[in-house]
Amino acid sequence: MRIKVSIVIPIYNSEKHLKKCIDSIVNQTYENIEILCIDDCSSDSSFHILKRFKEKDKRIKNFQNKKNLGVFKTRFKGINNSTGKYVFFSDSDDWLPKKCIEILVAKAEQTNSDIVYGGMKKVFDKFAIISSPSKNSYYPQNLRESISKPELFDDYFISYFGVNKLLVNMCAKLYRIDLIQKSNINTFGFKMGEDLMFNLQIHPFISKVSFVEENTYFYRFGGMTSTSNPSFLKDIKQQYYIKEKYIQQYDYTKAEVFIKIEVVNCFYSHFNNLLILDRKSINEVKVLIKEELTDPFYSYLFYNWIKINEKGKNLKENNVDEIISTLRKSLIKKKIIFHIKKIISNIMN
Repeated sequence: MRIKVSIVIPIYNSEKHLKKCIDSIVNQTYENIEILCIDDCSSDSSFHILKRFKEKDKRIKNFQNKKNLGVFKTRFKGINNSTGKYVFFSDSDDWLPKKCIEILVAKAEQTNSDIVYGGMKKVFDKFAIISSPSKNSYYPQNLRESISKPELFDDYFISYFGVNKLLVNMCAKLYRIDLIQKSNINTFGFKMGEDLMFNLQIHPFISKVSFVEENTYFYRFGGMTSTSNPSFLKDIKQQYYIKEKYIQQYDYTKAEVFIKIEVVNCFYSHFNNLLILDRKSINEVKVLIKEELTDPFYSYLFYNWIKINEKGKNLKENNVDEIISTLRKSLIKKKIIFHIKKIISNIMN
């Protein structure tokens, strides 16, 4: 019998896209799969859709959380109930090509890899008419069949500290279950950045990763959220401390400056989102920036940062007027792009 693969799908109010997602999984050419669907207290008809699928396919296992846990902890409920050698994660509004699992398992067994990176295609509509090129790393033109230790750690651990070398998402990858089990993953409960934190924690335990050129995942990035994430900056600051501990633990000093730059960039992104998504006025944002910069975190962030960039310098010096000026420069362009994307998304989804 072929090796079993566990496919974990966290679900929350996904009735609009869930059928397409489950259909794409039950119709995989690789049949020895178990499909673990975990409903995270949906208020729509998602769980009723899951029950109908389960009646037709015994490979489906449905679970319901007693309280809302969020995506990351819900995924771990799936992991803890998995019985496969490998696990694959799918979001409930995305879908898979028919040969996805077959391609990934073949590569994993051929190369004896802990993780296989499949190609991921970002799609803007349910028909995949508007999409990005498929990629499984940030440099597909330099795609290699596999990477092993020590190079994997020395050169690619940097991916989780603000340098784009490996994609940090959990979807579109095939993981060995025992890799996750021995990594002692901490489920921090962040509202964003959970995929990155997951892969950061397991990377020191990986011996080998491999890549396939084929697209194995359609990631829907339409929908266009209408409000900003209120915990975004808070989570970024907490993750900074965690990343700093990993840098110290593994003497990975090359990453120190990059996590500082990452925080600065996220600071500007956060206030851009307040202007664009939450439609706050410049004056409102100015007050919020002043309040944010009173956090002692920023004194800690800029301590011993020698070659500080201009954006960081403005934060360090509490130069709110220059920060606002930087935000203004790209504001009109960002607003236009956002509204165009939202119109297209509403029409095609």
